[in-house]
Amino acid sequence: MRRIAPYLLVLCAACGGSQAVPAGGDGGAGPDQGTVSERTTVLTQLEARWMCDVTRFAYQDLGELQAELDARLGGAGLTRDDYDAFKAELASNEARRAEVVAAYDGLCGD
Repeated sequence: MRRIAPYLLVLCAACGGSQAVPAGGDGGAGPDQGTVSERTTVLTQLEARWMCDVTRFAYQDLGELQAELDARLGGAGLTRDDYDAFKAELASNEARRAEVVAAYDGLCGD
């Protein structure tokens, strides 16, 4: 795998850096309040950066790819369960998918 250390700082900035919400919290704003939670914002940015970087780097095997994703999630104060729930939501939430695409375009677009 090509080294990605320089990109981790970009990832942290894109994901809200120290504003990441610890696992189990939602930043105090949920869907019932009509606002996007800080956790969802962090996951949206993380997913956009992840999509960008997965196309840029070569991983030796699936285990290495999963380890990199887990490291990014952990750095943002999130778990794989948080990420899996977010990915499941993307399947049924067109607006959330549009947010990820917009974040991807902002971070990785040409």
